[in-house]
Amino acid sequence: MASYVNFSFSSTKQRSIAIGAVALVATLITIGIVVTITIKHGSSSTNNLLIKSEFKVKFDEPQWVRFVDKDTSLVNAFVGGTNARSSSIYVCRVNSTKSRALELLPGMFDPDSGISACEVTWGDDSYRYYDFDILVAKDPSVLVWESDTYGDAPIGALSGGISEMNDELQISRADINSGQYIGKVHGRHSRAYVAYGSRERTVRTYQVLCLQDYSLG
Repeated sequence: MASYVNFSFSSTKQRSIAIGAVALVATLITIGIVVTITIKHGSSSTNNLLIKSEFKVKFDEPQWVRFVDKDTSLVNAFVGGTNARSSSIYVCRVNSTKSRALELLPGMFDPDSGISACEVTWGDDSYRYYDFDILVAKDPSVLVWESDTYGDAPIGALSGGISEMNDELQISRADINSGQYIGKVHGRHSRAYVAYGSRERTVRTYQVLCLQDYSLG
């Protein structure tokens, strides 16, 4: 005699719920696999884009070049601003001999003065050196002046030298009257200095020369 299994309404409903739950789990697993594959594929595409972007943001870094004499070309020299007569001034640096320890000081080269010298400051005075480097940038757009105060320097500030205490010195620029004057940021002193009127002038509000930030470009 054949046996018959009698499913009540309750047991049938439970079975339907169980089957539905299994189907739902299977569907979610399938969706998860598809999403994972899509994300992995997307990440690969993103990496490819980042790699391509790295090639786009490469640039010729600024360099310090020895100034030989008045005939030295200033074609690629970085124009740091203008003097009171609206002529171009340039960023320079020298090996200073004023302190007991060797110092590398950033300063200003003004060809319009008629003197091929880099003017820097030290100990309340300004000094001219005839043996110096000038800052050269084939692409001047990689450099930008950023405002700061009280000896601070923004992220990306270009190193212009080093003090006798081995402090890194950044390049400062200050607007005084109708001209611009270039000097140094001295964090230990909480101020910046520029040469003005053959003297060292203290400035607490100034601009700092920085490498342009390409991280968001």
